[in-house]
Amino acid sequence: MDNLDNSQLVNHRVSKEKAQICCDNKNERVVLLHGATGHYTDMVELERALVRAGYEVHNWDYPSTTLTVKECAEHIMQRHLSPTFNASAQKTHFVGFSMGGLVVENIIKDHSPQCLGRVVTLGTPYHGSDVADFMQSRALNRKYYGFTFGPAGNELTTAFRAAVMQNMQPLNYDLGCISGDDNSAYFVARHLFHGRPNDGRVAVESTKHPYMKDHELLHADHAQLVLDPLAHQYTINFLRDGMFQPPALPPAPPQTAPQPPNKP
Repeated sequence: MDNLDNSQLVNHRVSKEKAQICCDNKNERVVLLHGATGHYTDMVELERALVRAGYEVHNWDYPSTTLTVKECAEHIMQRHLSPTFNASAQKTHFVGFSMGGLVVENIIKDHSPQCLGRVVTLGTPYHGSDVADFMQSRALNRKYYGFTFGPAGNELTTAFRAAVMQNMQPLNYDLGCISGDDNSAYFVARHLFHGRPNDGRVAVESTKHPYMKDHELLHADHAQLVLDPLAHQYTINFLRDGMFQPPALPPAPPQTAPQPPNKP
C-alpha cells in the first residue's frame, strides 16, 4: 500500500467504510423469529406472504425453551448470522413474533447487523405479560411455567421487563409494533388483565415500544397475529414504506357548480 499522510489516511479509511456499507436496496431479505415454545412452522404463512412480495426470507428455528432471551440471540448469531451473512450488502429486515421480538432486540443491540433495515414485532411483550406474572406468583404454576417456558419465561414478567425498559435508549432503526385485542379463545387468561385490552397473552399497551415509529391494532388473538392476512400486509407495508398504512389523502376540494355565462 502506498504511503499516505494523515489526511489521506483518514480519507482512505472513510472511503473504505463507505464502500463497505453501500447497501443493496433492490435485493432485500427478511429474518423471521418465532415466539416462546414456538417453532419456525408458526411463521410459514407470513413467510409465504413475504416471498410473494419479493423478499428473500430466512425463517429460523431456535431453542426458545432452554435459553434466556440473550442466549437465544447469541444462539442465532452463532448458528445463522455468520460473519459473511452479517457483512452482506443486502438490506436485512427482522420480524419477530411475541418473544421473538425481544430476541431481535438483543441481536441488534449486541451485534449491530450491517445494512439493517426495518423491524416489525407482533404481540411482543416489551413491558411484560400479566400471564407470566400470574404463573410466577404461585408455586405449582411456577413449576409448570418454568418447565414449559424455560429460563426465558422468567424474563417475560412485567417486573423484569420494567427493569429492562428503564435503560432503553432511542433506536437507530424503524420499529413497527402490531397488537391484537381478541381474547375470546383464552377463557381464563383474559381475566388476568383487569379489563385492559389484550390478546389473551399480552396487553395491548405492553406491546408498544416507547421508541416505535408506528403501531397497529388488529382484532386477533395472540396466536392469530402471525396468521392474519391483514397482519401480513401491514408487515409488508412497514418493511417497504416505514408505515403500516399509507397516509390518508387530503379531502378533495368541494365541487362548485359551473356558472352560466354573463348575458350581454
